[in-house]
Amino acid sequence: MIIGNASVILVVTISLAGRNLILDQIRGIGSNLIWANYEAGGENSAKVQADFVNLADVQAIRDTLGGQIIAATAVIPNHSQLVVSGKIRDISVIGVDAHYADVRNLVVIEGRRFDDSDISLREHVALLTDKLAIRVFGSQRAAIGETIKINQLQFTVIGTFREKTSSFGQGEIGDETILIPISVMKYFIPFERVEPVYIQVRNASDVPAVTARVAQILEQRHRLGLERLQFPRRRPVHRRHHL
Repeated sequence: MIIGNASVILVVTISLAGRNLILDQIRGIGSNLIWANYEAGGENSAKVQADFVNLADVQAIRDTLGGQIIAATAVIPNHSQLVVSGKIRDISVIGVDAHYADVRNLVVIEGRRFDDSDISLREHVALLTDKLAIRVFGSQRAAIGETIKINQLQFTVIGTFREKTSSFGQGEIGDETILIPISVMKYFIPFERVEPVYIQVRNASDVPAVTARVAQILEQRHRLGLERLQFPRRRPVHRRHHL
């Protein structure tokens, strides 16, 4: 199990005069974020499946942390294929809930984001990245109301989006990504694997304490003997700006 602060994935090399720009870019990924997921080693599949973070864990985090957090949102990743510019392409498909767009600071450019009813009613609706919408339908506006097929099911495109600040390939969103309700994604996978859960903390000063509490919650809900949760050392991404 690994856990950490998502803002560490962005490191910007810039002159001192650009301090505010650095802070704005880090906040753009999502402010006061904690993320956690389980990475399997060489254990057998039955044990590993029991250790993955699941939707019940996410709800336990919400119930336990209450007013200390703004939201906890789950991500279930998968893949599919789509015809893009006349060619079949592998596409990233991500199951998310109604909190995801806010927690990850997504910018909805055309249409709308998911709401609670999309999740609870298991609606076959989708959001496309801005670049994918243009490649498939010619423009973002033209994509709204069109249908795409994912795992033999038809989904209606209700919105297009982009990250407010690019995570430079270190996050789950790429240029060609589709979001669908997490309640529908559950039917496409053999078992639940939330990867990752994002927790948005209400106050920056509470991030260390909430991080420790999230680790405790997950450790208590999974097999005894799991290694202690640690802060991962992600490879920094350097982006130089000339001011």
